[in-house]
Order: sequence, then C-alpha cells, then structure tokens
Amino acid sequence: MNSTPLARSFVLVFLLLCAIEQVSAQQKIQFEYSSTLPYNLPLPLTIRQSGMPDISLTAKYGSKPLVIPITWIWRLAYWSGTSGWALQAVHHKLILENRPGEVEEFVISHGFNLFTIVRSWEIEEHIVRAGAGVVVAHPENTIRGKKHPEDRGIFNWGYYIGGPTLTFSASRQFPLPFRFYFNAEITAHATYASVPVVDGNARLYSFVFALTLGLGVDLYISSSRLLAGGRPGLNLHTQREARLL
Repeated sequence: MNSTPLARSFVLVFLLLCAIEQVSAQQKIQFEYSSTLPYNLPLPLTIRQSGMPDISLTAKYGSKPLVIPITWIWRLAYWSGTSGWALQAVHHKLILENRPGEVEEFVISHGFNLFTIVRSWEIEEHIVRAGAGVVVAHPENTIRGKKHPEDRGIFNWGYYIGGPTLTFSASRQFPLPFRFYFNAEITAHATYASVPVVDGNARLYSFVFALTLGLGVDLYISSSRLLAGGRPGLNLHTQREARLL
C-alpha cells in the first residue's frame, strides 16, 4: 500500500511531539518488532446495501495470527527521561466466523491496519502506553452474491481509511546483549470502522486483546548515559544497559 501522505503526516506530528520534550533528559530511540496472539471481543456489525434490508449481528471474528499474512506490530519510540512518544503500526486481521446466509465472505485480512501516535511512560520496571490514530482497512467481502472489487480505494490498492482507533498497552523489557531486548506486552485496541461493500457499506466495532512478544533494539542513546554508572535517578533503559556493559 502506498499511503505516503498519511505516513508523512504521522511522522511530522511525531517529530513535533519529540521536539517539545525536555532536552536535558537522557534521550533514546528504540525500534521494536513483535508477533501478536489476539482475541477479538464479539461486537456489533451492520451491513447495509441499497434497496435491501440491513444485516445486523453480533460478529465473532477470528484472526489466524500464524497464517500468512501473520499479525504483527512494530514501533519506533523516542524517549526523554522516563516518558516518550512512539509511532506504532499494527497489522491485525478480522475474519467473520458466524456468517449469516446472505454473507458468503467477510474478511479484512490484508489487513485491519492500525496506525497510531502513542504516549509512553515508565512506571518502575514497566512501560505503559496510550495512543490514538486511524485504521486503514483492506476489505474482502461477498454479500448476497456481490463480490467487492479489491482494485479500488487508496491508489487502487484496495485500502480505505475506515475510522478512529485507540490503543493501550503495558509491557516489560528483558535485557539481551548488544543493546537488544526481549519485549513482552499486553495490548488492547478499540476501533470503529466503516468499510465498503457492493451497493453499500459495513459498519463495525472491534475490541482486541493481544499478547505481544518480540525483540527491540536501542538505536541511539544520548551521551548522558556515560554519567550513569547505575546511580539513583536513572530510568530502566539506562539501568538495563549498565547491567550488560
């Protein structure tokens, strides 16, 4: 998907937020990539087609996280002391399991992409995050025998900006050599989206809990860490590196 204008907007906002952090605090840039094991809460789904009665149900979704395309999350994080900002992207999938007779297929698997700007805080040895953004969805559906074409939408790649999303997470990082760390995290995403079907649209709510496991790396650490030596007042990132050096 070529969503350059959207990506540029997120990057510009992210850089602006980073610039207003305290320059006197220790600076750090991290990158993380993780796999997710999600659970979708059953929530309302309404499918509307012109001239036909609405299809309304409590949708039960699967995600098949280990089937290609797999589900994942990446995050580029900036820290200033014990707080920071992050750009976050989540590739999630929604596969309707309790399809009524009129719905031959209802899948958003390439995917249900959540792009957010996230605020982060260190609380003792844990990291808490909260953020907001948009969902970019790739719907694949056939309703009453009418298959939605996948060559429409943004740059004719089949993607649509679906609506707002919120994200929350709590994590802990476990040190590995050479500035790497193992990240264990519990995340939650709340989303409202409207995606097209032939002659109408589908409006859905999504609330996802996920266990997230992956690796991260400290790409940059400001020179203030050299004054640390494990003394009081350091954040957990500097303490982690001091233990490995």
